[in-house]
Amino acid sequence: MSVWIGEIQWMRRNGFPGSRDPILTPLHTIECRDAILTPEGGEPDWPEADVVIGNPPFLGDRVMRGGLGHGYTERLRRTYRRQLPASADLVCYWFRKAGNLVADGEITRAGLVATNSIRGGMNRVVLDRIVERSAIFNAWSDEPWTLDGAAVRVSLICFAPKDAGLSAFLNGQPAAHIHADLTTGGVDLTRAARLNGNAGIAFLGVNKNGPFDIPGDLAREWLRFPTNPNGRPNADVLKPRVTGMDLSRRSADNWIIDFGSSMPDADAAQRLVTLRDHWLNPPEWVEWIDEPVPGYPKRPVPRDDAAAEHLKARTLTNLYNARPQWLADAHAALDAAVAAAYGWPADITDDEALRELLELNLRD
Repeated sequence: MSVWIGEIQWMRRNGFPGSRDPILTPLHTIECRDAILTPEGGEPDWPEADVVIGNPPFLGDRVMRGGLGHGYTERLRRTYRRQLPASADLVCYWFRKAGNLVADGEITRAGLVATNSIRGGMNRVVLDRIVERSAIFNAWSDEPWTLDGAAVRVSLICFAPKDAGLSAFLNGQPAAHIHADLTTGGVDLTRAARLNGNAGIAFLGVNKNGPFDIPGDLAREWLRFPTNPNGRPNADVLKPRVTGMDLSRRSADNWIIDFGSSMPDADAAQRLVTLRDHWLNPPEWVEWIDEPVPGYPKRPVPRDDAAAEHLKARTLTNLYNARPQWLADAHAALDAAVAAAYGWPADITDDEALRELLELNLRD
């Protein structure tokens, strides 16, 4: 079905009339049933075929219970508990089954679409296994996609038996080998191991697991409330929430319940942050005002309508696209400081730095 749809889209995009007949006949290998779980809670057999091509459903591990139901999610994870981590996204189950079929010689090729998160974290476990037993011969690591009207990023991955002798292509370019994280080259970062020295020190970061976003105006209203029955004000736990989107664009002014954290900055890193902040919020356009209660950082507001219009273009994305000389110099200084901390030459290349870091990682 995916091949048929793809043919129709290609024909229409290139000015050809759509074919009235399916590209694949007969269609007995397409069955209307659950592809990854039987009604009894087991792993189903797929119809006999030469290749598997498809666009499996995208559903993150944290929303599977809401989308599939608690009982189904538990049965699914229990059935594949020795094959996939429980935190793997739904699409990984299709990759796992197709990967087994390729490795066991039951099909000759497989091509599937996944969100680009399959390249890392617990999702990448399924690609690690595919690369171990088979070979990725064609892949697009990060492509735009529209799903139910929402823009997402996807990876398109094709794999075959190791002895198929196929040339490899990554993002349309020839590649000597494609690693499980959908990169190529001499430095395979998928070999990096967990550092024992980071145990109890390194932290994943903030993960928001529910719809707890609080608009800034509402948060400030809550800050003005009297103390709670326990004698504690809302300000003890109500904090501004800054995400990557806030950094790369303009602030969305969202708040959340948070205990907060802090860490010291190196001089070079602090210098870079100061320069960027000054460009993002120049004092002639921005006034910094206090929140309703003390203990919070000031927030920037435009001085007038003209400033507000100018500030729309002051985003990190636009800054790094332009990459003025002062920004390049600040990054060069930071790179040199980091290199010195590791005892490396200041002109070390990215590939050499990655190779050194990987060696240090594997030596731990």
